Amino acid sequence: MLLCLFSCGLVVRPMDEVSSVSPENTTLVSNDTNTLHQVIEDCNLSLETQQAVGGAIAKLGLKLLEHVQPGPEQPNVVLSPLSISLALSQLALGARTETEDQLLKALHADSLSDYYKTLSCLQEQLIVKAIKVASRIYLKPGFDLKKDFLERSRQLFRSAPTPLTSVEEVNHWVEEATNDHIKNFLSVLPPNVVLMLINAVHFKGEWKSRFDTRFTTKDLFYIDRQTAVKVDMMMGSKYPLSMFVDIDQGIQVARFPFQANVSFLVVMPMPSQNLSRAAANLNISDLYGRLPNEKPMLVKLPKFKLEYKQDLQQALTSM
Repeated sequence: MLLCLFSCGLVVRPMDEVSSVSPENTTLVSNDTNTLHQVIEDCNLSLETQQAVGGAIAKLGLKLLEHVQPGPEQPNVVLSPLSISLALSQLALGARTETEDQLLKALHADSLSDYYKTLSCLQEQLIVKAIKVASRIYLKPGFDLKKDFLERSRQLFRSAPTPLTSVEEVNHWVEEATNDHIKNFLSVLPPNVVLMLINAVHFKGEWKSRFDTRFTTKDLFYIDRQTAVKVDMMMGSKYPLSMFVDIDQGIQVARFPFQANVSFLVVMPMPSQNLSRAAANLNISDLYGRLPNEKPMLVKLPKFKLEYKQDLQQALTSM
């Protein structure tokens, strides 16, 4: 069983703090009343369209990985491209002109048709795959949003504005949305905040081929060439695995299947390869397409728990 939890928050402050952007480009709501204004009645989208949006989400994650570097206090980086995409997309839904163009470009969605609709449909499909997605708008009392933005946020992201009263209220919602696994999301409310968009993703899946707990033992896990730590190591002597090695990119790729047609894709750089350099050239859809049929093989996988908290403003700005 694997449990992954992510929460992402975006903050909008008063216009006088955004000196580099003119007020007409920071409107929280677009006046465009296209088909997004209507209730999504069906999700019969083509496989090509779904793959295009999925590819855009993966590209965002890989691009962020290039701009978010590990440090001494946080040697690991944990990102949820899905959660970040949903939060930024909801913000883009309320933007217009240059601001919307910049957000969609960062999302790699500027050339995709039906982007919002596809993203909304993907949320619905994820619900049946042991993945819980939740969004909420926190709004400073007395600050009004246009009805068009509110309506489309309800339709596409299932979120309605909630008064921003205290940090305790925000933390309580995040805790509930992640089944009590993310606590104290914020220590204090950001100064002068008028609006917060928060998205949470909770995934709890079952291995398609379970690891036998009788074979879990303490073993060495190498953090780098010089450093090794003892961890609980799951093992399968004839585990059905699909994997390949790309010598040119210097990576090893393996796919661990879960129930409900969900999979865990592992991309591991070769000893001589840098992770950021490898990520810059990755194409997730291409990797999936190159995976061979599963073969029984000896597999060892460490049990691990990672906690990560990061302000992504600088990384997003530099993209």
